[in-house]
Amino acid sequence: GKQEKGYIKEIRSDGNISLSLQPVGAEAASSLNTKILSKLRENNGTLPVSDKSDPQVISG
Repeated sequence: GKQEKGYIKEIRSDGNISLSLQPVGAEAASSLNTKILSKLRENNGTLPVSDKSDPQVISG
């Protein structure tokens, strides 16, 4: 089978765990911060997006 890296999202009261294939919590925030800062550096401190921008442009 295929192996994937997973992150524990929650340990449920029934003893099972909920997994995420994306980082959760502080690790996810740190990764996102790094990505945003990198994009800002590439674009001289600005990003051509606003609250009215298409979500696909923002996530690009």
